[in-house]
Amino acid sequence: MISFKEIQIVGFGSLIEETIFQLDQPGLNVIRGKVGSGKTSIPSALCWALFGYTLKEGSQVSTWQEVQPEGFAGTKVEIIFNKPDGVYRIIRCKDYKKKIKVGDKKLKGANNLLIYKDGDLDGTRNKKDKQALIENTIGYSFDLFKSAVVFGQKMKKIIEETGPQKKKVFEEAFDVGFVNEAKEIEKEDLGKLESAKKSTEEETDNLIDKADDKEESYNDALEDEKNFQENKNEGLREITEDLNEYHEELKTLKKKSKAEGNIDKLKDKVSKLEKEKEGSVYNNNKHDNIEQKLIDLEKSMGHRENKLEAKDKTCSECGQEMNKKHRKERDKKLKGEIKALNTQFLAEQEELKEYPKTDIQVIKDKLKDVRDKLTGKEAKIAQAKAYSKRLPQVKDKIKKLELKYSNLENKELKVKSTKYKKQLAKLDKRISTLKTDLKDLNRQIELKQWLIKDPLSSNGIKAYMFDSLMAKVNIALEEYSRILGFQVEFGIDLDTHRKDFYQAILYEGIVVPYEDLSGGQKQLVDTSVAFAIHDVVSEIRPTNILFMDEPFESLGVDEIETIEELVETKSRDKCLFLMTHHESFNPRNTNDILVERNKEGHTEIF
Repeated sequence: MISFKEIQIVGFGSLIEETIFQLDQPGLNVIRGKVGSGKTSIPSALCWALFGYTLKEGSQVSTWQEVQPEGFAGTKVEIIFNKPDGVYRIIRCKDYKKKIKVGDKKLKGANNLLIYKDGDLDGTRNKKDKQALIENTIGYSFDLFKSAVVFGQKMKKIIEETGPQKKKVFEEAFDVGFVNEAKEIEKEDLGKLESAKKSTEEETDNLIDKADDKEESYNDALEDEKNFQENKNEGLREITEDLNEYHEELKTLKKKSKAEGNIDKLKDKVSKLEKEKEGSVYNNNKHDNIEQKLIDLEKSMGHRENKLEAKDKTCSECGQEMNKKHRKERDKKLKGEIKALNTQFLAEQEELKEYPKTDIQVIKDKLKDVRDKLTGKEAKIAQAKAYSKRLPQVKDKIKKLELKYSNLENKELKVKSTKYKKQLAKLDKRISTLKTDLKDLNRQIELKQWLIKDPLSSNGIKAYMFDSLMAKVNIALEEYSRILGFQVEFGIDLDTHRKDFYQAILYEGIVVPYEDLSGGQKQLVDTSVAFAIHDVVSEIRPTNILFMDEPFESLGVDEIETIEELVETKSRDKCLFLMTHHESFNPRNTNDILVERNKEGHTEIF
């Protein structure tokens, strides 16, 4: 059983100053106050501390900024409750600026969520994991808590929820979630089996490929062993043929690598002929120049001799008539020039003898012949060098072939087929084992898939268990219906494929939709459903508290008296907190708690 002890509230809604509210007050506790006084803040703070949600969807957690006092430190709600295994303390903060002191430690408030057991702080760091720990500890989700422990006005009733949401709440209430857990376990196991299957298939395919390669190697080995001697002889024959070819080439290379004769003499001869050719060209040019000079000198002398013989009377230069004196001087000058030209002519004739003219073509023909011989000789020498370069390569090839021949000649048969056969047999055995494993995995996978799809599905065993457990709620509802005047029934339609959730409201022998009921009628239906769910859930997850917020809304005098009777009965073994603004509600043996708003708009509890 969970026994809630107290709740400490700071800065939650209109509860601004630190307020300590005792939750372990047995019997009927009537929380009175006007509309808007802040009565609902107590159970809403309880839900927020446990689950992080307020009772009224969308309502603000922190105090309105307009009524925040100076130095407002933020929101902090602390819950203390007992379980058989220890004392628990849960502290939830929102924008809380102060430190939180628990024992000797001071921790940051901010937006923290702290969980203590027997004074020791839980080490869970992730807020989502912390929330899961709280819900696992108290055994309630927010939806179940507000359906079975805290219910009242302006909260969405379970009867108004969709079929799937009703089903979800009842599943948690009846603790049949183990079927879902079993389904998740089976899914996890299925995932592992499928992973193992994939791994086994991959290993099998890999080994089959290896076995194919090994079988090919085995067959090749058998073929090699069968044809060993024939292949060996064929290999020796081929090597011998290659050796013979290279030996023949070696002989040819040795002959052709020797260059015959010497080209230096030919080079000297070419040099001499080129010089001779150059000298002859020079002499011939010189001879021709001198001959031209001699011709020019003969012309000059003949010209002057003609002038002497002509006996000209006028000057050839100025055109004036010459006298005897002038003519004598001119003739003397001409004779002197003729003598000088004749002397030069004789000198040129002597020089001409020094440059006799030769036939250059003869020299060119000789030079071409010698050059051709030199080119042919150089080509033979270059070819001989190429042959000399090839010689060591051929010798090395012969050496390698001789070694290859020797190795092949000494090669003995190595039997590999036996080894391959053993390896192949080992692979075949492993493949056979894997195929057996695959068959077993497929059987297990089929079984898991069947379990998930059929027995553990929403249409399987859970639907039948659910239908059976719903009978408990309907029995409780039948008891309350006799008092409240309404017959309400929940169930699972086992005839449908989806095993749909249904609800029925019977009033004066007629099935009436919930939406067609009046406000007072809805209140009676909601109250009967709330009490029935609380009774059944309390058998599985007992708690010491029950909150009812304004259960008399829209009810007449007779209906209020009926609810009063139920409340008094229910409060005998509970700490029942009933919030109301009806002053006419005055049952016996109650603990009255007054809630008011002061002039600053802050809620105070007396």
